[in-house]
Amino acid sequence: MIKKAILILLLFLSILSAGAQDTRGTLGVTHFERTTTLNKLFKAVAKAPPDTNKVNLYIQISSIYWRKERPIDIDSCIYYADKALELSKSLHYQVGNNEALFLKCKGFIKMENINAAKALLTFVHGEMRIRVTLAIAEYYVFLPEQKEQNLDKAYPMMVYARTLCDSIHSSFWRQYYLLLYAKYYFEKNEYDKGKAEMMQIILDYKKKGDIASQAEYWNELEIYLPLSDRAYADKVYCLDTSLKIYKKINHGEDASYVLRDLAELNMEYGHLDSARKQIIRFIQMQARLKIKMTFNSHIIAAQIFTFSGNLVKGLDYLLPTLNMTAELKDKLKAQQLIADIYFALGSYSKSIYFDQQALAYCLETNKLSAYAFCHRIVLNLIALGQTDSLLTFLNDIEAKYPPIYINGKEYLALCYGDAYSKLGNYKEAERKYLEMISDDREIGSELNRTLEGVIDNIRINSIDAYIAIVNFYVGRKQYTTAIPYLNYAWKINQSADLRNNNIQIPLIAREMKLEFNTYKIDSAAGQFTIAIQHLNRYNQIKDSVFSITKSTPFEELRLQYKAREGEQSIKLLKEESRQKDQDLKALNQQRNFTIAGILILVIVVVVIYLAYKGKQNANQQLEAKQKEINSQNVEINQKNIFQEHLLLEKEKLIEDKELLVKEVNHRVKNNLQVMISLLNKQSSFLSDEALEAVIDSKNRMQAIATLHQKFYGETNTACVNMKEYVFDFLRYLSYSLNSGKNEIKIHQNIEIEMLNISMAAPLGLILNEAVTNSIKHAFKGKKGGSIRIDMVRVEEMIKMSITDNGKGLPLNFELKKGKSMGMELMTALTKQLGGELKITSEGGLQATVIFKENIKKSNSEKKDLS
Repeated sequence: MIKKAILILLLFLSILSAGAQDTRGTLGVTHFERTTTLNKLFKAVAKAPPDTNKVNLYIQISSIYWRKERPIDIDSCIYYADKALELSKSLHYQVGNNEALFLKCKGFIKMENINAAKALLTFVHGEMRIRVTLAIAEYYVFLPEQKEQNLDKAYPMMVYARTLCDSIHSSFWRQYYLLLYAKYYFEKNEYDKGKAEMMQIILDYKKKGDIASQAEYWNELEIYLPLSDRAYADKVYCLDTSLKIYKKINHGEDASYVLRDLAELNMEYGHLDSARKQIIRFIQMQARLKIKMTFNSHIIAAQIFTFSGNLVKGLDYLLPTLNMTAELKDKLKAQQLIADIYFALGSYSKSIYFDQQALAYCLETNKLSAYAFCHRIVLNLIALGQTDSLLTFLNDIEAKYPPIYINGKEYLALCYGDAYSKLGNYKEAERKYLEMISDDREIGSELNRTLEGVIDNIRINSIDAYIAIVNFYVGRKQYTTAIPYLNYAWKINQSADLRNNNIQIPLIAREMKLEFNTYKIDSAAGQFTIAIQHLNRYNQIKDSVFSITKSTPFEELRLQYKAREGEQSIKLLKEESRQKDQDLKALNQQRNFTIAGILILVIVVVVIYLAYKGKQNANQQLEAKQKEINSQNVEINQKNIFQEHLLLEKEKLIEDKELLVKEVNHRVKNNLQVMISLLNKQSSFLSDEALEAVIDSKNRMQAIATLHQKFYGETNTACVNMKEYVFDFLRYLSYSLNSGKNEIKIHQNIEIEMLNISMAAPLGLILNEAVTNSIKHAFKGKKGGSIRIDMVRVEEMIKMSITDNGKGLPLNFELKKGKSMGMELMTALTKQLGGELKITSEGGLQATVIFKENIKKSNSEKKDLS
């Protein structure tokens, strides 16, 4: 009751804030590693400003780390998710906040820190709470160990997510909780309930008229249906329905992948003939649509051809995957299949190469399957006759990577048993085999497994373990000791569901070993009738499978080689015949060639002599011309040297001039500053009217001083950076006239970058007069105001306007009659610019100066341009 009350309370609180955190996404983590790398992302993050793009970069880094296997990588995943979360909060970036928090949740789940994942629920609401809840529930549903207990933990969270989703009418997350419910019921062996949940999704899309999504979820339903005999017909129906829909709406690519899934399904159920025909249709369909086969498509095609007995064709589809981009676990699967085929074909050196690569990856990432590769490396070394290196290899592996789990210890004991047996140390071999059997029984006890519910890789270990000890005792003729182990191996083989495995060569090889060992034991016991039955069964499997999987490919290759050898022989015979014909022709023509050669030789000698004489005459003429050219070159070089000397002197004079101009500007600026300082001191002794006149004069001088200061700082001594000049001068003017006290704001829009000093000086004085007038007179009796300065280019003219939102000019004011020193100065300076001055008063005062830019360049400008 308490649990139900807490669930209802959480639901109530969630509903109250449901609409405030809408979220899209999935329950998975995006594969960013398909489009970028960690190195590229780290470089991008280092350069990125703190914006939403940087948040997305952190999320990509976190996602890539999540897909790695080591615990330190999951720590990095959570660290960069925290970085993204922190920056998202400061930017109020909700999408980034949601994705970062979800990655933290997935990281905690992967670390199996479920309490930390659940704690995140207090920071989310609405659809985001549904997403996090489903992610945690999904973890429990998909856990293979202690299934009943974990399903019980998943159910209340699923109910909570479903109720919350329905309460806020989230159709987006409805499909996800229905999928999870389906998986939950399938895991509970409640087949019809699981199927009904999946059908709800399809019916939802049918009501919406979304045909493509119906096809997608028919395909999804097939994936979620359990791999059982009962489900086979339903699985085929799902894929057939999906295929028909995709064909109907002309989704060719999607249809091709459904056909591939159908081929894979038939392979899994052992219907190899159907699987082979369907995969061939898929390959043809992809070629017709000009679609490049993916990594997974290559793997599935290779498996089907391999399990059908065509190992060479299987290799044809596997080998290209070595140069394709894929996740490491998928690469490992490809290498394992390649090693399987080479081992079955007896190419042990190639098989051991791929096993060693797979082993290196497994050991680095602490994979449980690492020691399975160790076992086949041992078998390959034995097959290659490299028995001296067996114990060195195993001792090195055990020392560097001691097995943590009992599964690894079992495999390692098997490896040592095979090694000692091959080396003739039978006592140590027996000890290791018995240790392996003990480990296998301990695994069974820990997992509480039964013969009906055994995990695939553990079951295969059990069969290998018991077959290995049976082989050992039968080889030592200890038949009585071997019998209980043989009986248990038969029990595992006959009771386990081998639907998915009876097509694999290694498993059939195991059954062959069981049949052969039973034949040997029954023969030793005198039970010849039963022994012959097992021998016949052994030969039947050997003939039906290994003649196909081993002999046929090699026979095809041998015939292909013989055909190529025959073609080569025919080519050689034709070449010999042609050579003989050429020899005969050569003998017949040799005499004629000899006579013709003598005549040609005489003609050549005459031609050579005439050419020699002609060359002598030409050389004499060339020598005379060369002397003349040399004398001309000397004169040209002297002229060039003189011109270079003049150019150097010219450049030096220009540099000296530029330096002098800078020095003059610097001194002018300093002198003006001295005068400004004197005026500042004098100001304290003057009356208000005189003080105002002094301040005006001081500001005018400051306009010129600021200009010279900017002029001195520029490398181009003919032009001034107007943006910087106007900004600095207005800052001074605002401070000087105390505009901040009256809350007067000055705005600038300066589009003119560089301006010749001959125009910049009068323009600065005009700016001073206009802004000073606005600050002094425009806002009398009014607190606060705005002055805007615009300097823009209009066609070939430059336009500067100073606008305020003050009281403006009196109604009857006339520009020509209203003479003041400031107005006269602005008029005179405008004439100096050759421009036009306009004064308007509408909602304030606007003074506009329009003039044509003087485009003549100084020497320094020309130099810069060159």
